[in-house]
Amino acid sequence: MPVKIVIADDDPTVRNLLVAELEMEGHEVICAGDGVAALTAVEQEQPDALVLDVMMPELTGWEVLERLRASERFHALPIVLVSARDVGDDVRHGYELGANAVLPKPYSGAALQDILTTLAQRGGSSA
Repeated sequence: MPVKIVIADDDPTVRNLLVAELEMEGHEVICAGDGVAALTAVEQEQPDALVLDVMMPELTGWEVLERLRASERFHALPIVLVSARDVGDDVRHGYELGANAVLPKPYSGAALQDILTTLAQRGGSSA
């Protein structure tokens, strides 16, 4: 089932790869290169899901996640947090802040697609 996804990552190579893979699956993908742009994209585009990198300029993924979860409007938005740091504390912190899934980098578009499908089937609850 095609969904509208915002990809927030400061690495253009990562964004481009994900756009290609997800659009091939029929999804609509909107890109953001930093935390402020991620918030703006979510506000303007009303996506079905957000893929959010932890380490970004302007606002970190943690800060974006906190702001979105504090908003009644985006409290239930499925958010997949991705991080190059596969550290247990980071994963735990992501879930504590309200991420639906935490995915360590590097990851494939197929792995992300599986998580997004699971979240859609569960209505956005934790995967």
